[in-house]
Amino acid sequence: MARRSSITQLDAPIQAEVQRLVREGWTIDDIVAELAKLGAKVSRSAVGRYVQHARKTMEAYTQAQEVSRVWLDKLESEPNGDVARLLPEMLRALAFKTVEQMAGESEDGTVEPIKPMDVMLLAKAVKDLGGASKDMFAIAKLRSDAADKARRELLAEQSVKLDTMAKANGVTDATLALIREKLGITA
Repeated sequence: MARRSSITQLDAPIQAEVQRLVREGWTIDDIVAELAKLGAKVSRSAVGRYVQHARKTMEAYTQAQEVSRVWLDKLESEPNGDVARLLPEMLRALAFKTVEQMAGESEDGTVEPIKPMDVMLLAKAVKDLGGASKDMFAIAKLRSDAADKARRELLAEQSVKLDTMAKANGVTDATLALIREKLGITA
């Protein structure tokens, strides 16, 4: 197993300060100097590794947010589309992969036991995902039902107007039936 970073072994307030400095874009040398002022003795290379890892993590997080934003836009515009069906399956696969990794071997060859709290949190996430999927489909059904109702109301209104227009202008029953058929008006 890899050794813990000396930065993560610092007191919580100092770690928080390092994280703030990294987010604000401070240089490695400036962070080392600031840590020295706070009484923390860490090497420049340890800070460098920490900063590099933190920036990669922030970049990955930013990219994930962008992808999520695009997918959510797609999901909102097409609630029954491919993205709606794909997301729950992707999250389930991720959950199972996480379980596999949690139960995997460490670098020294020993098997690390799965922590019950991790399993509980993962199970809750999968359960919540199932509920979210059901909610998404329920919302999509409500939207579809509302659109169907609006269409039926519009067709009923058009039917009344068509009957009134036909009577006033002497339209034959055959012509009226043809118009109804082309407009999709039944009854």
